[in-house]
Amino acid sequence: MFARLARRGTGLSLIEVIVVMAVIALLSTAAYPVAQIYRQREKERRLREMLYVIRQNGIQAYRLRVLGHIRQLYPSATSPEYLYVASYGVDAGNINPPTVASLYNPIGPLQVSISPTATATITINSRFIRPFTNNWPPHPFVSWYPAATWAYDFQKSGGVKNIRSQGAGLGLDGTDTNNW
Repeated sequence: MFARLARRGTGLSLIEVIVVMAVIALLSTAAYPVAQIYRQREKERRLREMLYVIRQNGIQAYRLRVLGHIRQLYPSATSPEYLYVASYGVDAGNINPPTVASLYNPIGPLQVSISPTATATITINSRFIRPFTNNWPPHPFVSWYPAATWAYDFQKSGGVKNIRSQGAGLGLDGTDTNNW
């Protein structure tokens, strides 16, 4: 039986090998842009997630912690000091971490305005986001856009108001990632 198969020449011809290679090349060229879009979508998802975590678990949690300390100093929710900090501080976004490092390092004595003319001193002994060994994690797009980095918006009176992406180009939906 094996002798009969050997005589028939059951191998592949050169034309068959070339056709198979051409089909594989065509499929790989069609799959490459899809893989690029998938990688871009994954980087955008990671960027949005990082910005959300830093904003919610960092800046907003800081504001609420300050409000909690003021609530301990002035237990009544109707006290003028508490209402001032709640409305003009936290709700208006005027109470912000003094520095970026204060999001992941405990803060010593901090002066908080409790009225237009008075301040209170509080100490925050907690971390809002995990500490990073190299200041911040690398920007998700830094491998594609070397200029991609984090940007910080500071408030006029001091403090980190917002953290955003900078230099990462356009997202798949056409929006500028600097505005995320």
